[in-house]
Amino acid sequence: MIFKNILKAILNYYEEEYETKLTRRRMNLPKVEKNKLQILTSREKTKLENYCIKRNTSKTLGILICLNTGIRIGELCALKWENIDLDERNIYIKSTLQRIYNKNTGKTEIIIDSPKSTSSIRSIHINKKLYNLLNPMKKIYKKEV
Repeated sequence: MIFKNILKAILNYYEEEYETKLTRRRMNLPKVEKNKLQILTSREKTKLENYCIKRNTSKTLGILICLNTGIRIGELCALKWENIDLDERNIYIKSTLQRIYNKNTGKTEIIIDSPKSTSSIRSIHINKKLYNLLNPMKKIYKKEV
């Protein structure tokens, strides 16, 4: 599908640049087989969780949150402690972080904005395992802020 859109954009550019109209025929592209999603086994997940608990850093905390909630990486990076309600046992997804390329500077910029769709603004329940990890950590990190 991406190839088809790129090809259309190229043809449209050519028509505009050379002020001509191309005769287009219907194009049937071969079906592309999607890559099978590889999921961690229970054993691998447990091993990764144990590693993260042992290391106990902000990065490993992020991994644990992802493993136990399924939130997207941009949502995780925009997450603040104020979005984590341990009393209600919910994480509130209100924003997402994106890295956008700036043509003028030739560098990327970090932008924290609301999610692209309103259905992405949601709350995610904190399970018992994640609650037991977050509760003591929130107290430690709250003192640092």
